[in-house]
Amino acid sequence: MHKSLLLTSSNTISVPTTSVPRNTSYIIACLVISVQLYAQCPGPAPCAPGTFDNRYEQIDPSAINGAVFCSGETRIINLAVQPGTQFLAFTGDVEHISLFFDFDCNGSLETQFTDSCTYINPVGCNVDLSVTFPTVSALTTYNGRAHIAFNTPTTDPCANIGFGHMVDFTISVAPAPVITTQPTNQTVFTPVDAVFYTTAVDTDSYQWQVSTDGGGSYTNITDGTEYTGTTTPTLTVVAPEINKNGNLYRAVHTNAVAGCTETSNPATLSIRVSSVITNRRITYRSRKN
Repeated sequence: MHKSLLLTSSNTISVPTTSVPRNTSYIIACLVISVQLYAQCPGPAPCAPGTFDNRYEQIDPSAINGAVFCSGETRIINLAVQPGTQFLAFTGDVEHISLFFDFDCNGSLETQFTDSCTYINPVGCNVDLSVTFPTVSALTTYNGRAHIAFNTPTTDPCANIGFGHMVDFTISVAPAPVITTQPTNQTVFTPVDAVFYTTAVDTDSYQWQVSTDGGGSYTNITDGTEYTGTTTPTLTVVAPEINKNGNLYRAVHTNAVAGCTETSNPATLSIRVSSVITNRRITYRSRKN
């Protein structure tokens, strides 16, 4: 009997209650894998996957399937090895997970990241894979494939892997914000407002922050009596008093698609105090530098 499978992250996983040795004699049905092909990148489609037997263990692709990452970033991807569809793998079994990507969009899954974990019956195990994503200038989707193989890692994304599992997926990479205008230092005399300004491309939102300890730490600020425009490109410090002298202000730019952020350079606020001198009913205003 032939089975046609579409591999997605929504497959139901049934946790078995029995263990059968891997060397037990049984008849394995021929599996014909239906592969969902994607065409987000130029070039031919990836090679067809090989066959596998995922009755003992299988990979959970939910941490990466359809996920969006930031341009050029390195991210730790946690992938789980879970109980198989029919039998329990044994505690102590070494499970190898490999991720393959077509980052150059030529139809070949050539970029590989591999690690292993030791299976614990019936929980499974996890691996943390450090993946560096391509640098992009526009939102780009890439094809990927995940392998889990018992005992020996796979290096061929098209190979038959025997005991294990494979899943096809896509990921997207979003451009990170690029700051085009950095905020500049501002000097004002009380009670004149101070204004800081920044711009960036590939930015969906802004968050201004303040440091009162010379840049040792920063906290988010909100609109109110002291500030306006705290989530816009233009921050206004309303009628600052001398206690704000030396404060540093910076803006965090965010591309919300993938949560990519870029932080501007800090800018310093300097406060000068106006004084009032009264002589024979005539008031003179002078400014102290």
